[in-house]
Amino acid sequence: YGIAQLPCGPLLDRKGPRIMLGLGMFFWSLFQALSGMVHSFTQFVLVRIGMGIGEAPMNPCGVKVINDWFNIKERGRPMGFFNAASTIGVAVSPPILAAMMLMMGWRWMFITIGILGIFIAIGWYM
Repeated sequence: YGIAQLPCGPLLDRKGPRIMLGLGMFFWSLFQALSGMVHSFTQFVLVRIGMGIGEAPMNPCGVKVINDWFNIKERGRPMGFFNAASTIGVAVSPPILAAMMLMMGWRWMFITIGILGIFIAIGWYM
């Protein structure tokens, strides 16, 4: 994730946040779905590395969008919401994912979340 963020700045400047966020969502979701299809620890690690690469553009894109859309005096609140969203997600997602895992198994939990994310990524461009 961290290493994959290094090329994100120049790519973001060239391609723009819409393309980079869409690609990031798509690849994160694809590798999320593939997490449910692994059969070894090595495969799981490789798929999770793929997820990190897909997630890498998210933070730089969010910061760029806030920087471009808000003047310096108005950036505090949007930046606070942006940063709080990941913390809220970490707090809210475990019970939801645990319920999904109990209902459909850990493999289908990963696959379902990945498929939903792929649809969101496709919708991002429409």
